[in-house]
Formats: sequence, C-alpha cells, structure tokens
Amino acid sequence: DLSRSYNRSGDGYIYTGELERGIAMYKLALEIRAKMAKSDPKSAPYRRALAWSHAKLAGAYTTKGDVGAAADAHDQSLELRAKLVAESPAHSGFRNELASTEIALGKLLARSDTKRARQLIEAGLGRARALVSGDPINGEWKETLISGLLVQADLGRATSDPKTVALALTEAKTFAQAAAERAPTNAHWPGYLAEIHVGLAEVATDPKVRAAEFKAARDALEPLEKTGRLPATRKNLLDRARAGR
Repeated sequence: DLSRSYNRSGDGYIYTGELERGIAMYKLALEIRAKMAKSDPKSAPYRRALAWSHAKLAGAYTTKGDVGAAADAHDQSLELRAKLVAESPAHSGFRNELASTEIALGKLLARSDTKRARQLIEAGLGRARALVSGDPINGEWKETLISGLLVQADLGRATSDPKTVALALTEAKTFAQAAAERAPTNAHWPGYLAEIHVGLAEVATDPKVRAAEFKAARDALEPLEKTGRLPATRKNLLDRARAGR
C-alpha cells in the first residue's frame, strides 16, 4: 500500500511537470517492491508490482530525455513481464503489460536499433491486437494498441516509410475516436487523438488537410488546457499543433 501511494504521488508530479520529484517517488516505491520480491521470489503479485515500478521509472526517464536510464528500466520490466507471461500465458493483464513494455522500448530504440525496435513493436502489437479482438470494449487493451500503432508510425518515420506512417495513424485514429466517444470526460484520450492528428498533419501533402489535422489536435487539447487538466507531458504536443497553423 505504501509503494502504491509513492507511485501515485509520482504520477501526480510527472503530470504537473515536476520530473525529479516524480522520479524520487517512483524510486521509493521500487525500493519497497524490490525487497518484497526478494523476500518471496515466487510471488507473482510482488514481481508484477516490481515490473510496474521499473516501467514507471522508464516512462519518467523518457520524458526527461535520459534514454540510457529509460532503456535500462524498460529492459528490467521486460524481463520480469516476459517471465510472468511465460508462467501464466492466459493472464490477459500480464500479456497487456508485456505488450506495453515491448511497445515503449521499441519506441525508444526506433532510431538507434531499428531491428530490435521492429521486433519489439511487432510483438507488442500482436499481443495488443489479440486482446482487443477478444474484448473490443476494454479501454486498457485499446490504449496499448493505440500506443503500439503510434510507435509503428514513429518507426515508419525513422525508416522513411510514409505509407506505414499513414496506415498506422489512420488505424490508431479509428480506435482512439471510438474510445473518446465512449468516455467523453476522460482526460487521456484527447492526448492520443491530438498525437494522431499532429502525426497525420506532418505527413500530409495537401495544405488543407494539414491545416485541418493541426486544428483537430488543438481542438482536442485546448479545452483541457483551459480547465487545468492538460498533463505537462502533452504541453509540447499542443505547442506543435499551434505552430502548425
């Protein structure tokens, strides 16, 4: 319970842009969870919690721009999550968490290790597609799939493959719009939609389409900004959308 409280405090600091304080909270949570997992190495819940702490730190380091620390944390989470899936292949939560780490690490490596990045992204997308196919209403599974498609688009940009970029973003848009319509007060879906719109704008060759996509991104994020609900991690995205007027 204490480690959960540290993680939630860390989330709050990250959302408000206080990265160092967020990382400090995540480290406190990880320290507790590492001791718990060491005390009972066979405990799946303890190992799952430890994997979450590594994943939280990886996300924070990525936001900070510390690629080395982020990759190391993702790799530690990946190892734990892969073992959990191997032990309990029918556990949908384990499969989703592994997919999310594969996708996040793939994104981090897209420009430095294209081969491994592609393998990770394809593996994560395969798991996410299977989960969404089995339960198309589950928002958590859908979020992982959308994240994977966005990362696939990143890989397409890194390898100068505009067709892959457009196809991935168009598919992601379909899922994100459906999720946003189902949960209209959720503050996270607009961020995914805006990221998709900005991506589509940046690959558009028609100036009118480009302008319309940038406007759609602003329309998704500006209401959150006005009500104080825009996460700090999405501020740069809004800046990009405004710069694309």
